[in-house]
Amino acid sequence: MYFLIHQKVRADKDSGNKAYQQLQIRTQQLTIGRASDQHVQIDEPLVELCHATISLSHDGQLYAKSLTSGDIEINGESHRSKQLTPGDSIHIGSTIITIEQPRADHPVVVTIDHSVGANRYSLESLHYTTLRQTRLSKSFWSWMLAVSVMLLFFIIPVSGLFSPSVKQLLRENVLLPDDSLWLTGPLHRSHQIIGKDCNACHTTPFKMVQNQECIDCHSDIQHHVDIASHDAEHFHENRCADCHREHNEPSILVQPDQRFCVDCHQNLEKLKNDTELADVSDFDSDHPEFSLTLLKPFIEETKNRWEAVRIERNSLATIREESYLHFSHKQHLNPKGIRSPDGDKFLECKYCHRPNTSGRQMLPIKMEKHCAKCHRLDLDKDNLSKQVPHGDLNTLFDTLKEYFSHQYLGQDALRSSQITKDQLRRPNVKNKTLSIEDRKQAMDWAEKQSLIVAQDLIEKRVCIDCHHISIIPGKKEFEKWYVKPVALNKKWMPLANFNHAKHTGVSCATCHKNAKESKKSSDILIPKIETCRECHGGNKDKYKLPTDCLMCHKFHLPNRGLLDKAQQTVAKKSLASKNLSKPMNNKE
Repeated sequence: MYFLIHQKVRADKDSGNKAYQQLQIRTQQLTIGRASDQHVQIDEPLVELCHATISLSHDGQLYAKSLTSGDIEINGESHRSKQLTPGDSIHIGSTIITIEQPRADHPVVVTIDHSVGANRYSLESLHYTTLRQTRLSKSFWSWMLAVSVMLLFFIIPVSGLFSPSVKQLLRENVLLPDDSLWLTGPLHRSHQIIGKDCNACHTTPFKMVQNQECIDCHSDIQHHVDIASHDAEHFHENRCADCHREHNEPSILVQPDQRFCVDCHQNLEKLKNDTELADVSDFDSDHPEFSLTLLKPFIEETKNRWEAVRIERNSLATIREESYLHFSHKQHLNPKGIRSPDGDKFLECKYCHRPNTSGRQMLPIKMEKHCAKCHRLDLDKDNLSKQVPHGDLNTLFDTLKEYFSHQYLGQDALRSSQITKDQLRRPNVKNKTLSIEDRKQAMDWAEKQSLIVAQDLIEKRVCIDCHHISIIPGKKEFEKWYVKPVALNKKWMPLANFNHAKHTGVSCATCHKNAKESKKSSDILIPKIETCRECHGGNKDKYKLPTDCLMCHKFHLPNRGLLDKAQQTVAKKSLASKNLSKPMNNKE
């Protein structure tokens, strides 16, 4: 099938007659668009590459169809597809395609006119005015703009520096610019002691504050990695001000952005192949289980030595605390109460676990302060006014000997049922000294009674309730007993910080879930990470408390070496000398 296309070439200005170029195309459908392979090309940016088609159906009807997401305009109306008849016109961009009467040899004849767009653009161009037509110079307005900016934002504010009255006037007038345009924000409250002495930090004009200015005041700040080790080579030294930004509002001296931490800790093997630390990138989705540090006892004869040992994460389910203490949380937190010398008491966690003045950490448990009201150290069940000291067997024995020596000599107002009047010995008024035989008799009796009472205290009713008691082979009398010293763990996670004051809104059992059912002091009651994740989410969590690295961890760690470069140089030289003096073996 042939399409006969009449395309306008030019128009006579005087007569208005149009000249057309005739083009014959053999195709089943006529394509219209901006692409170069289209039969009717309309080079306009608003026209799609393949915009529309005109095709003849099997029944001899002519149809126009849009190939875009929008419609095409046919006879002033929008259509997706429409049957065409002679006289219909299609508007696409600035081009008009008119359907003419068919001929015998050409069933489809169309006329294409591009002149509408040219006329329209020429009319619009009449409204344009160039700067040249106004006879104004570009350089003149450029200089005027530059002078205005200098006057408004520099000269006027600077005038206030030479006259306090002008400065005050400018600051009070909201329409005039003042020196606040270039003044930095306020100092953080930690640095307000500097006052208005900018030179304290900004020692060199037009140069950023360097680390040395920070170290001059913060001379004891430690590094993040051990500067005396090879790990320091992988650590990129940054400016202090990269993290501690001043003159910003709101004033946050420590930036809570964990990206700087994650840059290294999300793939530590790139920095150190033999690292014991696990990779971490987010608290909620990529953080290892908590590692704990426990006190491990090392027994040397009758002496104990304690060392802090970090427990591997995969061993948390089987570890036990070896404190050498008998204690049951379940018994002390019994909802029915427990017996005490003053009657039944209903205990809660806060009766023993009390925070320090800051509220961040718990004070250590002391027997005299937390336990003595219920666990009395009565010397004699029939004499409740006398108690033995806690914590030292030698002092306990001395107390017992002194007590019974006084009873034997009758110099104490207390009278034991074990001593009769005939056994009392009072020195003669004339002769105030005892004979050697009397002294020996008094000492033998006091030691005998002390040994009986000590055995009762240690093995039956007082010490045995809380402590591990052992008998030393080959020892006799007072020297045969050995009470294993108690060492309670004070810092379970020394590499992390936890603030109890910020968790006062929840009960202790919310985090320490198994405390009320624990029967042994060896049970580990420190929460796992899944418990913390019930409230704490990732750094960008929208439904939980966003938790970044600095919420629990510090950047400047102890015993890493000072940030001072001079100290780093000394430490690195020391490490180098050790490596040089180290003998080499075959493996090296």
